[in-house]
Parts: sequence; C-alpha cells; structure tokens
Amino acid sequence: MISVSDILTAIESGADIPTLAPVVRRLLMFKGDGKDDPKLFLDLVRNDPGLTVKMIRAANSPNEDTEAVDSIEAAIERLGFQNARNLALTVSFIDDDRRDSADVAEHQRMQWLWERSISTATAAENFASKLHIENLPKVRTTGLMLDIGIFFLLYNFPQYYNTILDRWQSEGGDLIEIENAEIGVDHAVVGQQLAKEWNLGIEVEEAIFKHSRKKLNLSERSNGSYYSLANLASAVLFEDRHITGLERAVRYAHDLLGFERANFIDELQRITIIADQVSIKISLSTGPALPYVDLLKGINSELGRATLTSEQMIRALEVSMRKAELLAQKLEEANHKLRDAANHDPLTRIHNRRFFEEFLNWNFNRAQRYNTTLGCMMLDIDHFKTINDTYGHLTGDRVLQGVAEVLKENLRNTDIVARYGGEEFVVLLPETKTDAVYTTAVKLNRAVRQVQFPLPEGSFSVTISIGFVSYSPTHMTNVNAPMDVVHMADVNMYSAKEAGRDRVWPDLQAANGNNPQ
Repeated sequence: MISVSDILTAIESGADIPTLAPVVRRLLMFKGDGKDDPKLFLDLVRNDPGLTVKMIRAANSPNEDTEAVDSIEAAIERLGFQNARNLALTVSFIDDDRRDSADVAEHQRMQWLWERSISTATAAENFASKLHIENLPKVRTTGLMLDIGIFFLLYNFPQYYNTILDRWQSEGGDLIEIENAEIGVDHAVVGQQLAKEWNLGIEVEEAIFKHSRKKLNLSERSNGSYYSLANLASAVLFEDRHITGLERAVRYAHDLLGFERANFIDELQRITIIADQVSIKISLSTGPALPYVDLLKGINSELGRATLTSEQMIRALEVSMRKAELLAQKLEEANHKLRDAANHDPLTRIHNRRFFEEFLNWNFNRAQRYNTTLGCMMLDIDHFKTINDTYGHLTGDRVLQGVAEVLKENLRNTDIVARYGGEEFVVLLPETKTDAVYTTAVKLNRAVRQVQFPLPEGSFSVTISIGFVSYSPTHMTNVNAPMDVVHMADVNMYSAKEAGRDRVWPDLQAANGNNPQ
C-alpha cells in the first residue's frame, strides 16, 4: 500500500525516473575522445524521458541565475556536450538482462511506457506544427515528459503501482480515477509536483497536469491543447480500447484542427512510422547485448579509470562495486532513519508538525490553483493535565499513543494526521467539503471516546474537543496563507472547549435542528 506521504517522501529524497538498458548501451558508444557526433547524442537524448529530465534539471539548477531552458536542445547547449555526456552516464536504468519474472515484467512495462512517450512527443510536435506553434523543440521536449508521473510511480513503487496498471489495462476506465481511488492522488498531480521540484518550468507543470484530464479545453487553440490531442493519439496506439479511444480522438482532432476521420488516421500512421523508426534506432543494438555487470563496468570506467590496465581495472571495479553496494545499503538505511526521524513524532509515531506544514503548503497551493476544498481539524485531549497529575506521565504518554493510533485507523490514506504539540493533534483532509469534514470529525470524536486505557485497578477513557474548517478559495477570499486555515480550525477548537468539551465545533447537527453528538 502506498500513500500520498510515501510519494511526497520519495520526491523529497531525490528519487529519479529511469531509462532502459539499450539506451545506456547507446550512451557507451560516445567515448568522449573528441570524435563523437553531438547530433547523434542529441538525437538519443531528445527521445528519452529519463535523459531529457536529467539534462533540463541540471541546466535549470537553482544555482543558475540565467533564464530557464525549456527544450533539450537548449539544455545541452548550456551544459556543453562533454558535461551533458558525463551526466547522461549517471542515469538510472531498467536492466533487460535479468531473468526474474517480476524484473522482466517491469522491463516490458517500462518499454511500453517509453515507446508511448516517444509517440506522444512525436504527435505533440506534429499537431503543434499544424497550428503554427513556434519553438517545436520545446513542444517535443514537453510532450516527452508528459507521463513522468507514471514513470516515477512505476519505478519507485513497482509492486503496488503495477497492480493499478494491471487493473486499468484489464478492466478499462479512467486511470486518473483509479489512481485517486487507490492512492488518493493521480500520476498527473505527481508529475506536476516532480516538474516543480525539478525546475522543469511552469509550462511543463501545466501541460503535465492538464493533458490527461477528462475535460479538454479548446478555448485557446495555442495553449497546449495539442498535448491533449497527442495523449489521445497515443492512447489509440498503445491502449486496448482502440474503438472508443479513436472516436474520442477523432472528435477532438476535428474541433482543434478541423480534421476529418481520414485526415486524422493518416496523421496517426505518419506518427506511428516516425515514432517506430526512433524506437528501433535507439533500442535495437547492432551487436551482442552487454550483460548487466559489463554495463556497470563501462559506466564506472567512463568515470575515471581509463588509465588503468584491463586487468587492474576489472579488479578495482569488482572491489569498488562491492564497497559501493555495501555503502549504498548503509547510506539508504541511514537516510531512511533520518527521513523517518525528521518527519515523525518519536512518541506517537505519527507525522510531526514540520512534515504537516510541508503537506499543508502543497495542498493549500493546489487548492488555490485548481479551486478545490481543503479540510483541516485541530484536536485536543480534554483535561490532559489532570490525567498526567492523577495517573502519571507514563500513562499520559500511553494516552497520546492510543489517541494517535485511533486517529490513524479512522482516516483515509489521503489524509494526514500529525502531533501539533503537547496533547494537540492536527488533521488535513485534501479535497474534502464541509459536511464530509464534519462527519469525519464526529467519527473521530466517538472512536476516541470508546477506547479504554487500562490501570492496575481498572480502566479509564478520554474525550477530545475538535474544531474544523473546510477551506475554499472561492468562498474564503480573505484567507491568504496556509497557516490561516490552521488558525481558523484552532479557534473553532477553543469554541468546542468553551461549549463543554467532548464535541465538534461548529456543530452542524445542532445547526440543522438535529440532536447533537
């Protein structure tokens, strides 16, 4: 099971998207001896999502004061051919030489996604040219990166995300809807967040988020609609629902470009031929395939051991690879512990205030940008000082742990609960309207009330007071900062205490004339 917080942690930890082993084999053909053809290198990079992302991320480094680049051509020009080549050799890749069935399936699915991205980039460039859009290299680069969210989820969460793709491909339906139901977030939102984190540019962020949505906007013909049409064209070629997909794509092509069915099918054939030629040229090796270890040796060789003799190089590589594997394992364990410690409260093992505020900022900005709602609750254990004074601080700690566990068990995977300080907890509920936030608050209030905390001479229970708010950028124009939402929920929590504790405020049941909790 993966959650939004797992995905956020992966993004923040610097996780990447990979390429395929055949692409790395092609990279190893560039020796860096001054005889390489930069045009052939560009042709390779501009058709690979993993390499494209890596180049643009490096070219748009936060340390650069120059204007951001928006195409792979501009990125390589800024980096310089030799720097770009060396950077490309560090790309992660999916190996096609492993024999485990799960690895083979992962490689096949990544190959499918990689070829689909090339098709989408080719289609975007084709349709943009029909609309006389300038800077077609930028369009192709953006088109290639539209599905980086799928690459990211598939590579970093393969076991769980593969089941989602299996369900989508076998049952049909909308992948966006399936992802939101299963994870609480979809690949377009993940891709958009990656584009923001990786400095790929605001236009790339917008294109990634909008291209796969159901409601396609044709009001501005030059404002990225060709990305949506390119996505529909690739769906016809790479998904099993050809008939329904074709009808939808034909309608959209007619509205956007004035194409009749025959014109659109001709374009599909042209796109298929071009994309296939690119895929074959890159993915098929002219010689015998290099095994996995040889690839690693070649890459390590490029990174600084060219002066060693062949025998010395192999011995040094074997030793360094063993050390690197051990070091990587220890570093990963250490990083995991550090990330865990940085994001979680040590007593209750739920998220801490620092992580909550990061999650709040992301969801507040998203609510403002896409005009969605954002629910927030502040919760306080009633008479907690009395519990500490009466039963001792160890019992008080057990109460905090027990309440935290109950809150986690009664929230969705998409919600975040954190310890805010002392006996206060805070809950964030993305895209949740007022009635749903209230219903969840009542559920939490009752669930905590039912827990019994054992004592040598019996047991006792506790109650909580909850204040909540459901933020809407349309109806709360006076709210300008994320912490304003928390403050509003906090004010309502104190109102709940003043009204007698052990309740939710505002009390919508009482306001509607029903019996309160």
